[in-house]
Order: sequence, then C-alpha cells, then structure tokens
Amino acid sequence: MTRIRIDEAAKLAHIEAGAKTNEIEAATIKYGLGACVGACSQVSVGGYILSGGVGYSTGTHGLAADNLVAATIVLATGEIVQASESENPDLLWALRGGRLQHHLM
Repeated sequence: MTRIRIDEAAKLAHIEAGAKTNEIEAATIKYGLGACVGACSQVSVGGYILSGGVGYSTGTHGLAADNLVAATIVLATGEIVQASESENPDLLWALRGGRLQHHLM
C-alpha cells in the first residue's frame, strides 16, 4: 500500500494510500515534477489528502485534495470502485471537497 508510480508523459503520480510524503517528493523530483505535500514527511498521503492537504505549495497549486484526479475506493459494502471525473464523479467530489463532512476514510 505504499507503491508510487510516475507516469512521466502524463505528469501524474499513481500513489497508494500508505506512501509517505517524503517518499512522494523523492519519487517525483527524479522526473522534474513537484508534489503537493505537507511539512511533515512522515504523514501518509491518504490521510493527508482526505484532510484537505495544506502544504508549502498550497498558495500556488491549491490543496492536495484539489489535485486529486482519481482514486480507488473500498465501499462499506466491500465493493471496490473507481472515483474519477468519468466514474463515480460524486464520490470524487466527496473525496476532494466533502471530506470530513461525509466521514470518508
């Protein structure tokens, strides 16, 4: 749950929820990319994004949650679904902006 894969052509990082922000920075910088991560290097990206994601680059690039493109989610029923602009966009909206008000984890 800590894997990080960089799609250099698309300039996207595919990051599993347990990856820590210092690991994400180390992986993205190799490709000349930056990451919207916070000041504490030991926080996992899953919790960081779901709590909004305030960091050093917030003023320039917005909250980390604003930069979330897609997510794989396990629903309370155990079903695994994708959340993106084209699949379950309401779930992606909740992950980006609804966050704590919807009690998503």
